[in-house]
Amino acid sequence: MEFIKLYIHNLSIYDYIGLGIVGIVFFLFFILFLILLFKKPLLGFAGIIFTLFIPPAGIYTVYNLTNKYLRKSEVVFKKIQPLHFSNSLLLDADIKNHSKINFNICYIELKIIKKSRSKVKKFLYELKPLNIKSIYIYQYIPKNSSFEFKKILNDTVYDIKNDKLTAKIACY
Repeated sequence: MEFIKLYIHNLSIYDYIGLGIVGIVFFLFFILFLILLFKKPLLGFAGIIFTLFIPPAGIYTVYNLTNKYLRKSEVVFKKIQPLHFSNSLLLDADIKNHSKINFNICYIELKIIKKSRSKVKKFLYELKPLNIKSIYIYQYIPKNSSFEFKKILNDTVYDIKNDKLTAKIACY
């Protein structure tokens, strides 16, 4: 829920344009199928049901496109080390800003997933990760530069041989 608030708080002009287009398309299709509902009820009803899927799909698409092209960033792990005397994980990583804008805040979602050679097990392990951690980095990161950070994740069990750490990043 905090991630959604962070995204809404940091909307750019491109987000507003994309979300505006999604709203206009939704409104036009809704009016079209509402008119069609009186002439061909079955087709109009199916169209209205279809129209209800436009806002979530559009919002998801706008979010992904702006993160892919406008706010492009990545996390590169330099060192992942479990601490031996506690259930903690030492993380040494870089945030790389590949975009044309400066960042002030980054949200990183880390997932610890069991490794497997089976594609089915791999898919099931990704659906239910062993642990999920969220990190907020409040740091000014200029465009085309990187920022090094170290973080200790408490209450995190990680086995180097059997587990995999994945990261999803969104910077604003």
